[in-house]
Formats: sequence, structure tokens, C-alpha cells
Amino acid sequence: MADSSREFSTQTGNFMSYPIDNITTPNTSPEKALNNLNYPNVSAIKNSRDEMCSNNTLSKNISKMNDHEIKSRIQSQAKDINNRYMNITKGFQEVENISSEFATYPNENGFTAFNLGISYLQSSQILLNSVQEHNLLIRALNCINESKYKDILEISEEEIEDTLKHNENVFSQFCYLYNLTYIYGDVYEQNEIYKQYNSVYNSSQKIEDLNMALTELKNTVSLLKDFINEQARFITFLRNHNLSLYDNFQTGYMNYISNIEYWKIYLQDTEKDLKIYEQRKFEYLLHSKIQPAVHGLIFAVGFIGNVVLLIIFIRHKEMRNPPSMMILNLTLADAFNLPVNIPVFLIYLTSHSWNYGEVLCIAFRFLRQLGTAVSIYSIVVISIQRFLALTQIINTKYNGWCPKLAVRLKSILLIVSVWIIGSLIATPHTINAGIYDGQCYGAPKENNGYDKFITLFDFVLFCGIPLTIIATLSIATALLIRKSVRNIPGESMGMDKYIKTRI
Repeated sequence: MADSSREFSTQTGNFMSYPIDNITTPNTSPEKALNNLNYPNVSAIKNSRDEMCSNNTLSKNISKMNDHEIKSRIQSQAKDINNRYMNITKGFQEVENISSEFATYPNENGFTAFNLGISYLQSSQILLNSVQEHNLLIRALNCINESKYKDILEISEEEIEDTLKHNENVFSQFCYLYNLTYIYGDVYEQNEIYKQYNSVYNSSQKIEDLNMALTELKNTVSLLKDFINEQARFITFLRNHNLSLYDNFQTGYMNYISNIEYWKIYLQDTEKDLKIYEQRKFEYLLHSKIQPAVHGLIFAVGFIGNVVLLIIFIRHKEMRNPPSMMILNLTLADAFNLPVNIPVFLIYLTSHSWNYGEVLCIAFRFLRQLGTAVSIYSIVVISIQRFLALTQIINTKYNGWCPKLAVRLKSILLIVSVWIIGSLIATPHTINAGIYDGQCYGAPKENNGYDKFITLFDFVLFCGIPLTIIATLSIATALLIRKSVRNIPGESMGMDKYIKTRI
């Protein structure tokens, strides 16, 4: 009960050091957008040039044009390509500037950078196609008259493609980081929701609040796994393209959300918290459902059994003799112990605070241990009585302990002694008992020395000494019976014959 009322504080949420503004989710994933772009293959373009010389139709069309028209067309194409290339380059500089700002402080501008980057890549694709067409035209002229048009140079496709490829890699890194950012936003928001439910549960300690906190923590774990998977994909992308994180993206925030080892540790801590919550839920069900049912069954069986035994003692006078007094005492002790240790304990177990005052708290602590101790030591005394009675039967010279005392007086003294022993054992449990943090405890939580002492004290007096006495007397009784059987005339010979027939 003490543990179930303690505030449940987990580590989850302590790592979230970067709250962010609302991040607009792109209409299509960055990865999908990149995969849909198909750049012209340079080797394929070269093959197309080789095929151009055998294209008679194109050669005939070019042959119809005069030199001025041809040169004018080529110059116009080259100028147009150059202007478009400059505009595309400026466009990418804008993408770089916005994405760099986003890397420092993520906000809604990331969505703008993403859309500009997609437009840049699409324009780059069209530009490469235009360069290919321009160079194919020049190649066709060289097929017709190489010496005449040798001064007309092709545009370097490899150089343009290298520049565009570099920019594509930069934008691809931004796309992954942008993905990580809005997934992190989901993780952050989910973690805040979880912390709210965790706070409510710590205050109420109710099972419905525990279930809500557990559900939100599971959602947090699921999002964290998605987040780490995206980080792994980003790392794989960098490794496959032999890249390192772009300089403008090496900010504190981006290093934070891309540090996969850090987040793996965070996930492990969160999963530990999840296990603690699941264990707490099981303990709650155990305390609120299973234990009451088991204790209720024990109470019903014990109560009925003790009532039946008491009725037997009342109705049958021959049972009310001195040797049976200790059994009657055990019955009364159990009858006393059941209502104290089960109903009151269940009320104490399922409540969230002790509302019955300090006096009743101390009395509860005392009576719990008293009833248990009297029951245990009544069984110990019964074991002693059984051994002494058997000894007296076998050894006729033995007159029992204190032969001058009446048998009834002996029984009364034994019963009183058992209750005194029980009271002495129960007293240490009341020394530091009181109401701490709204609960009835045997001692404050800070008093670790008392906890260790009382644990050892209970083990020795409730388990060690009683079990040792009962086990020793049971073995001694068995040996005594075996010895007495062998001393019966003719019994030894009969046993020998029995053994031989068995062989």
C-alpha cells in the first residue's frame, strides 16, 4: 500500500529540450518527391549523339537552314539556357538561405523551403533536357560538316549536372532533416500530453488515470521508434552517397534531432518507464481485484471453520477439557485475527489515505502482529504438549512438567504466556507507528534502520524460532514413536517377517 500511493515520477520528458513552433506537414513526403524526379543520364545522352549522325531526317532539316539561321538559333538557345541556369542558381540560393534559417530555428518557413526546393529540382530536370537538345543539335551540325561548324562548342553537361547533383544532395539532406523535424514535433507534442496525464495520475492514483497515462506513453514509444527509423534512413543516405552533414545544417538543433545514439538511449529509458507503468497497473489490479477476492475467500473459509469449531466446543462438554484448551485458544486467536488482518487490511490497502486517526493506526499495527503471533505460538505450544504427552505415555516415570500444578491451571498459564509473548512481539511494531504522508506506516520512509531491524525481527520470531521448535519436536516425536514401536514384545519379529515377505 505504501508503494501504490507514492508519486510515480519517470524520466520520460526530461530530454525534450527543443520546443518548436507548428511545422506544416508537406503534401508529399520529401523522399517520394525526390524519387519522382528523373535526371537525364549523361552516358545515355552521349549514345544519342552517336545515333544522331545516322538520323537523315534531322540532317535534311538542318541542311535547309542557312548558316546565319543555324548560328542564330544556337546562340539563342545557349543564351536562354544560361539565363535559366542563372535563375535556377539564384532560386537554390534562396532555398539554402531559408533552409539554413530553418536549421537554426525550425518554423513554418521549412515548408516554403521544401516547396522551393521541389520547384528547383523540377526546373533543373527541364534545364538538363534543354542542354541535351542543344548539344544534340550541335552534334548534328558536326555530322553534316564538322570542319565548318567546329567553332560551335557544346555546353558542358557534366559540369552542370555536377552542380545540380551537389545542390540535390544538399536539398535531400534538408528533406530528411525536415522530416525529422515534424516527426520530432509529433514526439514533443505527444510527450507533453503524456506528462499531463502522468501528473494527473500522480495526484489521483486512480486506475482510469493510470490507463490513460499508460496509453499516452505507448503512443510516445511508437512515435519514438518512427523517429529513430527516420534517423537511420538519413544516416544510410549519407553513408551511401559518401556525404557528411552540410555545414549550414550543423546547428545545435539539427545535431540534436539527428543524434541517433542519444535518441536510442532515450527510447530505452522510455520503454523502462513503460514497463514500470505496466507493472504498476498489474500491482493495482492485484491490490484492488485479486487480493480482495483471495482475502475474502480466506476470511469466509476461516470464519466458517472457526464458528464450526466453537460450536463443537460449546455443544460437546467432553471437548472442554484442559488438553483441548490450547486448541480452543488457537480458534479464538484465529477468530480474532481474521477480522483484524483481512477486512481492516483490505480497507487500508485499497484506500488512498488513512482517515481513522493516529490512535487507531497504532492499534491496527499492534493488533495485526498480536493475532498472528498468538496463532503461531499456539501451534508451537500444541507441538510441545504433544511431545510431552507422548513422553509421559511412553515413560511412566515422567510425571510431566510442574506435576504439583493442576492440569487446568497449567493450561491457563500456557494460554496467558502465549498472549504475553504475542504482545511482546507486537510492541516493537508500534514504537514508530504513525501517519506519514497521509498513510498509516510502521515508521517514516526515511528510517531505513528501523525497516531493516523489524524485517529481521519478524523473520526470527515469526519464522525462525517457531519453525525450528516445531520441526525439532516433530522429528523427536517421530523418533520416539518409532523407538516405542520396536520395544513392543513380538513387534520386532513381526516386522522382520514382513520385511522378508516384501523382499
